[in-house]
Amino acid sequence: MPTNPFDNLINAEFKNTFKYAIQATIDGFAIPCRIVYPYTKYEACDCVGSDIGNTSSNRHITGAPVPFHSIQGCSLCDGSGKRPVETVENVDLAVIFDYKQFIKIADIQIPVGAVQILSSKSMLPKLKKARELVLDTDNETLIKQRVTLHGEPTPMGFDKEFILTIWIRS
Repeated sequence: MPTNPFDNLINAEFKNTFKYAIQATIDGFAIPCRIVYPYTKYEACDCVGSDIGNTSSNRHITGAPVPFHSIQGCSLCDGSGKRPVETVENVDLAVIFDYKQFIKIADIQIPVGAVQILSSKSMLPKLKKARELVLDTDNETLIKQRVTLHGEPTPMGFDKEFILTIWIRS
């Protein structure tokens, strides 16, 4: 009986070669990005607090950097007495901007202006928690590209050690 020439083709060495090729692609095409997380911390504002309800009394603290009229109310906290603090983390991600170069996952409709991001599986919790991403922070002064996650991440690789995500402009 003839033997199958493809027996044992996908062995540990082949899997490692594939893994190293994907990792080299991520490392080679990575650009600096910033993950912006949802607001979790709040800090005091530039207005006088009220004892009732622990909110703003809509009076400006003398010497604070953003003055306002009492009729207008505090523009930083909208009368809550506290303003949200943005938590960010800088990371390097492989971003594919041209939809013609996207890695085809399935026969799905990709929104216009979407980007595809290839990253290691260790980034999954961070990317799922992200409120948005700022792409290419080196050129942020020229153009600020903000994107939000579209759909669920797709695992990649023989051992699912990489993920592929679609992000749309926000």
